[in-house]
Amino acid sequence: MAITNGYCTLAEAKARLGIPVADTGDDSIIENIVEAASRQIDKFCNRQFFQNVGQERYYSAASRVLVFIDDCVSISAVSTDRNLTRTWSTTVTVSDTELAPLNATVLGFPYTELRMKPLASNEFDMGLDLIKITGTWGWPSVPDNVNESCLLLTSRLFRRKDSPFGVTGGGEVGTQIAISAVDPDIQNLLAPYRKIGLINLV
Repeated sequence: MAITNGYCTLAEAKARLGIPVADTGDDSIIENIVEAASRQIDKFCNRQFFQNVGQERYYSAASRVLVFIDDCVSISAVSTDRNLTRTWSTTVTVSDTELAPLNATVLGFPYTELRMKPLASNEFDMGLDLIKITGTWGWPSVPDNVNESCLLLTSRLFRRKDSPFGVTGGGEVGTQIAISAVDPDIQNLLAPYRKIGLINLV
């Protein structure tokens, strides 16, 4: 399968593995591994770094002026289920809202809050899943640490075929090395990006 939401490219993975560009024999295997490694990173970090464009998601407001949201790049529509019919037919004027923290994308991070502007005439309705937001979810771009983690994990998983019993090395006594379950370098690279709390992974 082709890489769709991977955190490294096929070319990057092959370069890390030392496989010439012209050698395409393992391309499909590497692509599958890149996707699997990327989804494992999502699971470890409790967030996604690729973008879902134009997707609708539902939230409960924390207050009349604040909704905590998943990692977000931009929004295009906001509505509420004010009449409790599950049609989310009451439109909130997007220009009355602002994504926050305000300096998030300047620093390369996503927005994680939707707020009413100080002088807005609107407010959010309080209740379970009353807020529907349409937007682009994920990160502005894949962080370098995530890209490197994907390359490390892809390399590890690709070479796993040479150690089917979790051991690598020669057959002589003392030359076999057990492969650890968790790569500490990958953990350290991803630690700053782990999200604690409930999210909507898609």
